[in-house]
Amino acid sequence: MQVTFISFVIFLVSLMGCKNTLVEPNYSNENTPMSISVDRPGTYTFKNLQNKNIYITLLNTSRSSTAMHKRLWSKNSVDNIVTWEKHGAAAPYSHNNVVASYSQIKSSKTASDDNTPIVEFISKEEFETIYQEENKDVVSTSPRSGIPVATKFNSEPPRERVDDLRAYRKELLEKGRVNKNSVNNNAVSAGIGVNSNIIDLGSSTNVLGKDKKFWVNSDTAPNEAGYTQTESDYYGSTRFKQISATCVALTEHCAIYVAKEQKDLLFSSNTQDVTFPLMEKKAKDLANYFEKIYTMETSLFGKPFRMDLGPSKNEVEILIYDIDADVQSNGGVGFFWGKDYFTNSAQPFSNETEMFYLDSSFVKTDPQVACSTLIHEFQHMINFHQKIILGGMYSVETWYNEMMSMIAEDMIYPIITPNDNAGWVMNVRMENFLRQFRQGSVTHWIDGDVYSYSYLAAFGGYLTRNYGGARFVHELSTNAYQGVSSIANAIETLYPKRYQNSSAIFTDIFLRFPEVMFYTKKNLLKSSFSFEVPVSESYIDYCGSTYALKDFKVWPFTFSNGKTIKPYFLNMNADSNTQYRIRLMSFMVFEHDDLKNVSGDFSITFSELADGGIKYQIYVVSPPDG
Repeated sequence: MQVTFISFVIFLVSLMGCKNTLVEPNYSNENTPMSISVDRPGTYTFKNLQNKNIYITLLNTSRSSTAMHKRLWSKNSVDNIVTWEKHGAAAPYSHNNVVASYSQIKSSKTASDDNTPIVEFISKEEFETIYQEENKDVVSTSPRSGIPVATKFNSEPPRERVDDLRAYRKELLEKGRVNKNSVNNNAVSAGIGVNSNIIDLGSSTNVLGKDKKFWVNSDTAPNEAGYTQTESDYYGSTRFKQISATCVALTEHCAIYVAKEQKDLLFSSNTQDVTFPLMEKKAKDLANYFEKIYTMETSLFGKPFRMDLGPSKNEVEILIYDIDADVQSNGGVGFFWGKDYFTNSAQPFSNETEMFYLDSSFVKTDPQVACSTLIHEFQHMINFHQKIILGGMYSVETWYNEMMSMIAEDMIYPIITPNDNAGWVMNVRMENFLRQFRQGSVTHWIDGDVYSYSYLAAFGGYLTRNYGGARFVHELSTNAYQGVSSIANAIETLYPKRYQNSSAIFTDIFLRFPEVMFYTKKNLLKSSFSFEVPVSESYIDYCGSTYALKDFKVWPFTFSNGKTIKPYFLNMNADSNTQYRIRLMSFMVFEHDDLKNVSGDFSITFSELADGGIKYQIYVVSPPDG
């Protein structure tokens, strides 16, 4: 067996811009995969390669607005940042030895003189404007959680309402109505009216078979009868109606209601047979499913507001109705809306209970996705309490909250539903991530954007598999931070000696995110990050529960239906004159036919580096199918 080794010889940087004085690190590689961070202009030389693929990764690590343009590589320009050379067969390397080049990619200008840069860096405001225009006619078939007005409220609720909730909890603590550790000890008495703006924390009023009225919202059903326009436009929406629903399932921790519009139908036509009797049967299955997730999810993430205060009996309410009033399972599958914690006088159209909502069409046609959505929306409910009420914050960034919900799906669904991957979040989201990861962003969320969901599902999966599993997630959910600070603080708490500069923790984490695209069991280094990392028991066992952190590969990723997909990289042969945009906190990968199956010696030159948080990396790995 051939000995594998890596030796690094790094020459000091001389004057930038002069070809003869570029730094020339030399990597003797043979079989070992590697990633190189391009931290200075220069020529990076790889020795003795044996059938390797070489990829160039560009990352935008900026988290604030930036507007800049840089050329990476364009067929008709002599001003490329990146050029490369293949040398002859493997031979002993000598710095003074001139090796003949048989393939040098450095094109000259042509008559067309097309100097369009292949990458454009733009501000987040510019990107969102362009995105909305380019996608205005796109109908997504990928499920989405949340509705914009609810997401906006949950991310930044009215400060005076948040103060009401905190004062309510504080007064209960001072009066000894609930213990200081927020343990569910049945200490809250019925009918305590500490604050008139807060819903009653008394015993449950849910009764199996009993009807109840709920306010529902829709901007997508202009012809739907019964919606009334609000003069105040209170939530940025103009259409609300009150419907009647029946409690069809009642368990220890949840009460599920099914809308009974026109008695047997849910809002619209009967084209998909979404009938009340069918929803009643499905609801009982969902109630049993919720009981299974309750202990697992509250142990990992913490409890929601009312249950944390410990009422004697107070179930989470779940309303099943046609969310988009479209009788289709290709839109909103469910949402949580924090307005419902308050009285109707304090927050118009409040349903005055702790609840979330599920779409009837998804419950019928995609029961696995509906089950996973129970996990997803329950995390949003818990997050509202952990971060807004207990954490002392007045806002939580949407990208962070959505990532946490998809982490919950990833870790809990496979345990409860071990023989059915259809609802597993990676089965639902990885296709969009692997096809269009360059259009995603870690910290820049766009409502309704399927790429935002997909990107955060993948990023959350990368974090949990490589930074501490269940203990890491519990720290994320319960620390007194949110967003970037929560992630950095959780990692610094679990690994206090890993990072010398705590302010750079999140950037370092993001810079290693592209490794999941390259490192597989075939290309795995001991220190590399991957979706295929075998997760130890210490990562998945926590507080008496066992969570899932399934390893999976992306070369290719295999879906529950047997379909496969590989990561989509930008091929510079075909796309050399195409302009691409890169979002904040995102990355893209470039490949070239000339950089595949390389043997012998290889040099790649970066004549200059970008600024504004732009980073380059070189990955040298074995061909995925080789």
